[in-house]
Amino acid sequence: MSWGKLFKPHTLPMDLHSLLSDQHRQLATAEAMESDLDFAFRLQLQEALAASLASQPSSSSVAAIEQPVVVVDDDDDVAAPGAGSSGA
Repeated sequence: MSWGKLFKPHTLPMDLHSLLSDQHRQLATAEAMESDLDFAFRLQLQEALAASLASQPSSSSVAAIEQPVVVVDDDDDVAAPGAGSSGA
């Protein structure tokens, strides 16, 4: 007899169902908190870089143009070093 026939999701005991619901809520809360912390870190990094670049004296207008631009990638899918592209 397969597991699905023994234990159907709609017949789960209430305790298990409430535990799973609580775990789902906790996971969603943790994901939101991680997202907020990531946003705060990126904002602080941008502000620190802007303050650092603003405090550097430039000898000419060309020097200001040649300063590097820092781009923060918001993509959560970061490939491991040396990993190939999946093409998806």
